[in-house]
This record gives sequence, C-alpha cells and structure tokens, in this order.
Amino acid sequence: MKKKLIALLLAVMMVVAMLPATVISAMELVSADENVATNAGATTGESSSSANTVVDDNDDVVYEETREIITAEPTEDDYFAIVNCLGNVVGYYATLGDADLAVEDGDTILQLQDYTITAAVRLGDGRNKYQSEANRPNADSELPIEYTIDGNGYKIIANLASGSTGGALVCGENSDGDQLTFKDLFLISSAGGIALNVGSGKGMQCIMENCKIYAGASYWYVDPTFYKGSAYDTNNDGKPEYGTNNLGKGIGVDNTTVNTFLTIKGEDTVIVSWTWEAVKSAGVTDIYDGYFNALDGGQAVWSHIGTAGTSGTSEVS
Repeated sequence: MKKKLIALLLAVMMVVAMLPATVISAMELVSADENVATNAGATTGESSSSANTVVDDNDDVVYEETREIITAEPTEDDYFAIVNCLGNVVGYYATLGDADLAVEDGDTILQLQDYTITAAVRLGDGRNKYQSEANRPNADSELPIEYTIDGNGYKIIANLASGSTGGALVCGENSDGDQLTFKDLFLISSAGGIALNVGSGKGMQCIMENCKIYAGASYWYVDPTFYKGSAYDTNNDGKPEYGTNNLGKGIGVDNTTVNTFLTIKGEDTVIVSWTWEAVKSAGVTDIYDGYFNALDGGQAVWSHIGTAGTSGTSEVS
C-alpha cells in the first residue's frame, strides 16, 4: 500500500514539472487574486472592491477612498465614527458636529456610545457654509451629499437651556439639497426633536427609519425616574416641572419648509411630543409606519399632515 502511495505522489510531481512555466504563473496569479478579494471583502457581480477602490466591469474606478483607513479601536472619548461606503472607518470624533463637518458623500456617521448635548446641533452648517474656504475638511467632495446618521442602539440626550422649544438636531439652510437618513436614532430632548429648517431652495430629502424621538417632557411617561435629580426636577420628585418652563415644550419632528421632503418609515418608529405636535409639516411628508402621540393637549401627526403637505399614512396608532 505504501509503495502505491509513493508511486502516485511521484506521478503527480512529474506532471506538475512538465507544465509550462506560463501555466504555473497563471495558477499562482489566480490564487493570489482570490486571496486579495477575500481579504478586501470584494463583491461579485457588476463591481468589485479593494480596501480603497471600487471598479466596474470595465475596470474603471467608480469610487476611490483618499482618506486614511483607521484600524485602531475607538477610545472612551470617541462618540462617533465615520464609515465609508466600503465599510472602512476613516475617522473617530468626539462630537456629532465634528463628524458632520467631515462627512462625505456615501458615508455613515455611526454612534458609538450614549451622547449628551446641551445645545442644538446644526447639521450641515460647517460643511456647506464654508465650502469656498480652502481649509474645509472635505473641500474636494461634491455638494450636496447623501449620508446616514446611524444611532446604532445608543441614545442622544439633549439637555437644552431652560425654556428651549426648538429642535435638538436642526438641518439648516446649508443642508439644502442633501439627502440625510436617520437610522435607528434614539433622541430624548428637553425641547424639540428634529427640525428641518432648510428653506425653499433645491429641496432637502430626509428619511427617518425606525427612529425613536421623545420631545419635551414626554420621556417621563416611559421612564419616571429619568429626570429625577436633574435641573428639570425642581421638586425632587422625579417628575419634570414642565409647567414652570424648566422643561421646554417641543415638536417631535418639524418639517418646516416648502420643498423639503420627509419620509418616516419602520415599524419600530416612535415619535412623541409634549403639548405641541408629534409631527408637523409644511413640506411634503410621507408616513408609512410607526406610533405617534402628543401628550398634555398636543395634537398628533394626522392633524397637521395634508394641509400644506401630503401624507401616505398607514397603520398609525
């Protein structure tokens, strides 16, 4: 038996030795290419990717990453990461504002831990407002852009100034033309939630998918201990003293301007306000799924959709 195995091995070695060198080289090249594709997470079909580029079937580069790819783990001071369209981390940031300033087309801003703010974050302002300045972080990128903010299971807690009623996250006029998707965002705000105050220019598109927005004092009904001991709990009984303006009234999602297109979807969507509307629209708003409520005398979404805007409401509780 051993003699037969040795004879078989010798026969295989002789066949390989007789192959032309070009054939052996081709076999090695294919093997190497397969390893590169596997390590880089390349996709099959119409395009393929490496760590830095995407090419089409004609080997034309359709995307090239010029930023440094970061392999280090985030620190405790990093609250957000920017992930490019290839799934690579290209930056860690301590604030949402800094991440939004550096974001480029196709990126996702990924939240890494619970995050607290004491002033509203104006998305798009630094990125577009200073687009003519040479020191803008992404001066070579095209504007407007399409990007995502992914809450990733973490909360954004907005403890805004006493009596504040405006949105905690505001898309201002410099978001004009952008397409921004909020995915799995969990926002608890002492005032308003998200405000789309873009103006009537090119028209911003905002998509909210499976987001939870609690405006004003509404989160107290979810967790009665949430405000206990805070500046809003002046009687130290755990209940926010909204009647004394220590906790602002707030609209959950406020689509304030014409030519702004808002889509709300996802069966896990929850938008709740205090006193004012859960969702208010002056633009075009389509609602497909979710739970909406306005507490303490407020009006929920269906009272304000369809007047200045339009609605595709279904399954609204």
